[in-house]
Amino acid sequence: PALTPDDRAVIEIAQQIITRPRVTDAAFDAARTFLSPRMIVELVQVCGFYFTIGRLCTTLDLGSPS
Repeated sequence: PALTPDDRAVIEIAQQIITRPRVTDAAFDAARTFLSPRMIVELVQVCGFYFTIGRLCTTLDLGSPS
């Protein structure tokens, strides 16, 4: 199934968190049309958490459990 505009907005923020130093105002504006400020903070926290864990595992060369 095709992604909705809401789905695309969430993916855009997640992608920018991972690939850029800052999320653009345009990306936040798109998310604000359907996410509350609290939900945006939670989205950023979840993305940051997974990014941090991924970097930690990569840096320490931790593989998946055997």
